Formats: sequence, C-alpha cells, structure tokens
Amino acid sequence: MNLSKARDSRLRDVLLAVDDCCLEIGIDFYILGALARDVWFIKEGIAALGTKDVDFAIMLSDVDQFYQLKDRLIKNHRFEKAKTNEFVLLSANHMQIGILPFGQLEVDDGVVVEGEGLNRIKVNGFKEVYLASVEEVHVLEDKQFKVATLPGIFLLKLIAFDDRPDQRPNDPEDCIQIIQNYFNLQSDIIYEHHNDLFGNDELTLELISARVIGREMRKTLDQNNALRERTALILESHITQQEKSTFVLRMASYVYLGTDDCVRYLQEVLSGITDADLTRAD
Repeated sequence: MNLSKARDSRLRDVLLAVDDCCLEIGIDFYILGALARDVWFIKEGIAALGTKDVDFAIMLSDVDQFYQLKDRLIKNHRFEKAKTNEFVLLSANHMQIGILPFGQLEVDDGVVVEGEGLNRIKVNGFKEVYLASVEEVHVLEDKQFKVATLPGIFLLKLIAFDDRPDQRPNDPEDCIQIIQNYFNLQSDIIYEHHNDLFGNDELTLELISARVIGREMRKTLDQNNALRERTALILESHITQQEKSTFVLRMASYVYLGTDDCVRYLQEVLSGITDADLTRAD
C-alpha cells in the first residue's frame, strides 16, 4: 500500500494494532472484503477501488476471546465501540473496522454475542476460506498479513449478497471487477494450471478467468459439501433469473455490459465449480 497517502498511513496504524492484540491473545485472523480485493489489485498495479472500512475475520475458540480482543483494542489503542453494531469498532484515526469472528463459537452458520444493536452475523464460508483460500502478502512494505485470495473474496461476496441483498449493493460490482481483472492478476496460475481452457476458441480471456475463479473456489468448497451445494444453487438462481436477478443487473450496470454477458460469466464460474476433472493438483 502507498503509505505516503493519508488514508494508508491510518490503515497502517489499524493493521498493526489488530495484529498486536491478536498476537497477545494468541488468535489468528485474515483480511477480507474490499481491502483484500485492493491488496491484490495494487500488487499488480491496478488502481484500487477504495474502501472506508477494514474487515478482519478472526478465528476464535470461544466468545471470551472476542471480548478480549475488543477490550485490548479499546484500552491499548484507543478504539471506540459502535453503538449500533457489536462487531464494529472505530479507530482513533477515524477508520471503521469489522471484527468478524468464526470458529468454534459458531451457531449454525452464524455467530451470536451479547450486546446492543446488531449482535448476530452470518459467517458462512469464513472457516472454509481460512483453510483453503488465504495467502500471506506484504500488505505493508515491512509486514505480511494473511489475505483472502480473489476466489475466496468472490465466494464470500456471493454468499453475503445472498444473505442480505438489500444491504450489500457493492458485492456484484466487486465480483465483476474481479472477473474482468483476474487474468492480468493471476495469469501465471492460469497458464500453469488451467491451460486446457485455451483449446476452446469460444472462451475469451474473461470467460477463462471466470471458469478459473470457479475452479479455484472449488478447493474452498470441497471443505464443506453443504457450502458447495449452496454456492451452486446461488449461481444457478442468478443464471435462471437472468435480467431479473438484481445481482446480474448490478454487475451489468457497473461495467456497462449486457446482462447476457454477465450471465455467461456466472455460468463459467458455476462450470468451474462443477468441473469433474480439475487440472490443478490439490
């Protein structure tokens, strides 16, 4: 990240504060959401879309660790609680962070904590992404952090939109951005592990990217059969609805494409997930 910019200077303080507190408690985390997307974009020289907040997926063994983390950030680094959301803190330099716990404290596909305002969130896919779709990246010049991969980000955004479509208008936009930039961002992986796709003259580079995103998501989805089935059903629903799908419409309007093009992208993602013979070794 360019720490000469005011925003990134504030971001450095937030990242180091969270890392310090998690290290003290002995818990692990990874970066997800818009910041994770921007990390991969910036790494390859693509302009970041920007974000006003930072989301951290925190792996916890019990709910006490959640409260410990919040207390340390408040007492040691001058964070403040958000009045309406138990999973949000405000840093001393006015950045909003999401503390999104997953692990053994999950109830069904969500987490419930005590407190006022929003005290339950869904974390479907968080654990599976942690197990199969995070990489350590130099988010800061002098420090690495675990970051969700682009297929992991795509998966979490697809699920999050399905859970709360009225509250997640940017997720389809982020997904189409990932598809359109994926070839430039991950060409080495595509050429090395998915070169069988170049034998199909009907596949453009963006369609190849969509298929590879699905294939790479499959490694995460293989951690949980129910999650794989749900993801396939979500994609099938948007494909079937076509221009009646809000997800498809938002994808199309964001990049000025026809809805047919966006539906085809989603078809390729689904095909990647259901490919029986993956070319990349586990």
